[in-house]
Amino acid sequence: MTSPRRILVSGWVGADNVGDELVFRSLAHKLDRRGVQVQVMSRNPQATHRLHGVDAVGWYDAPGVVRAIIRSDGVILGPGGLLQ
Repeated sequence: MTSPRRILVSGWVGADNVGDELVFRSLAHKLDRRGVQVQVMSRNPQATHRLHGVDAVGWYDAPGVVRAIIRSDGVILGPGGLLQ
């Protein structure tokens, strides 16, 4: 079984919640160390990209979210409030 190469993270990122941002940063760092490319769904994709250096897609960009899911090897639910 091969490791995933691209993961989409669906969490409460890009909403200026320090705790959620720190948890995401830790998760993204751990995945990056394992050679996994991280993309995240974000309330503010531009700010998330600047802050974390990862690809981000807007929560309300339905076509972008669908493309991100299709291109991903897996989806991680969390950190933060998932059903905002």
